Amino acid sequence: TVTDLGNTGVGGPLDAVYSTTFAVNPVNDQPVFTPNEHLIEFSMLETNPMSPFESVPISASNLTHHGRVVDIDATGQVFGIGAISADSADGQWQYSTGNAWSTLDVSETSATLLAPNTELRFVPTTNFYGMASVKYVAWDMYNANAQPSGTEGVDLSKRAETSPYSALVSQLTVTVQAVNDRPAIKVVTDSVSVYEDDMSSLIQSSVSDVDSLTEDGMLTLTISASNGDIINENERAPKIVRFDTIAKLNVILTNIKYAPNANYNGNDTIVFELNDHGNHGAGADLGTMETLAVTVKPVNDAPELRPVTGYTLNDILEDTSLMNNAGTTVSDILGGQVYDEDGDAIGIAVVGVDCSNGIWFSARVEIDCEDRKSTRLN
Repeated sequence: TVTDLGNTGVGGPLDAVYSTTFAVNPVNDQPVFTPNEHLIEFSMLETNPMSPFESVPISASNLTHHGRVVDIDATGQVFGIGAISADSADGQWQYSTGNAWSTLDVSETSATLLAPNTELRFVPTTNFYGMASVKYVAWDMYNANAQPSGTEGVDLSKRAETSPYSALVSQLTVTVQAVNDRPAIKVVTDSVSVYEDDMSSLIQSSVSDVDSLTEDGMLTLTISASNGDIINENERAPKIVRFDTIAKLNVILTNIKYAPNANYNGNDTIVFELNDHGNHGAGADLGTMETLAVTVKPVNDAPELRPVTGYTLNDILEDTSLMNNAGTTVSDILGGQVYDEDGDAIGIAVVGVDCSNGIWFSARVEIDCEDRKSTRLN
């Protein structure tokens, strides 16, 4: 509209009106994370032999829906994400667009785009427990035709107001909860061979518990034998029990020996048992056991004379001839008053005779009174 303000001649001001039309072309508006609504956490169990890996996937839409992201360009829109950082020190973040799982190896200048139906999961390293995170921006799918889900190597370091990616960065954090691991015993010594009434050399063994790499847990170690004693420094008993840390238990195991019971020979078994009392994490107490074969080799035991009534020979008459003297058997002389641990047949060794009143014979063979050697009689 133009007016002359009535500047010339008679009459009031006069106006001239002119109109035209033009179009306002749309531009994409950047999606926006809602403050305090975009940080997400979930949990899973540690992966170890007692707790096999269990996939806990979460879709990209779960990271951006329920009012977590708003976009003035649309109402009720679902959003994808652009992953720009993923912890990989203790596991892998992986994504799947419907088939196999792929590793999420990203940075802000080399991001991966994930559509709303793409799934994301964390695969922890065995025995890891703790926290791991992936960082991402919201993606309004404006350029999805040119860069579909799974596109890698996208530079998201610069996100302008018309960018399809949010300026604010969100974070998904997983807490991997500890699960108790079974402790372990390693017996290095293959077997033990020892003589009866003797003592073995040092037995080499050690204990371990992966949980105790980060926790100062107390465990119970039991070492026992059925037919002998376990020896540790000044202690000797059929069973030794210790309640201590892994480090101190391994010190104890550097000085373990075995000694069979008195006069025992045959086979035995040393049993090593270890209980972790639930140290630590979810799950009950866990224990383990190892055995070590023992062979106790026999040695000859000396017989023992155990006189009760004494040792005598049968009486004979004066002037009885050799032919008429039946003598006394060794078994009658001993009369059961002797003991041998091995149960061997018992004879005697004549180490001296008194020849002042007669001559001694064995099996009608004269025993030389001057012979200093012993004569063995069965």
